[in-house]
Amino acid sequence: MHFDYLIIGSGIAGISAAETLRKHTSNASICVISNESHDPYSKVLLPFWLKGKIRFEQLFIRGKNFWDKNDIEFIHGEVRSIDRDARELTIA
Repeated sequence: MHFDYLIIGSGIAGISAAETLRKHTSNASICVISNESHDPYSKVLLPFWLKGKIRFEQLFIRGKNFWDKNDIEFIHGEVRSIDRDARELTIA
């Protein structure tokens, strides 16, 4: 696969980067790779969920349709290697 922009990590920084890129480059292909086995969530909100103060759904940083709605490819995987010269990345 080829992408114009590749972001490693789906925390708030990665999501913000993807949103900013999409806002300024509507035609670019964007991919976010994350080694998390689930959609991005707020680790800061975990204690509130565990105490029953928020619903499970409120843990997630963006809604389920975020990636599709913003035409951003999201890949669950772990980055194994990066070859900057060849512009290639290997994921598990």
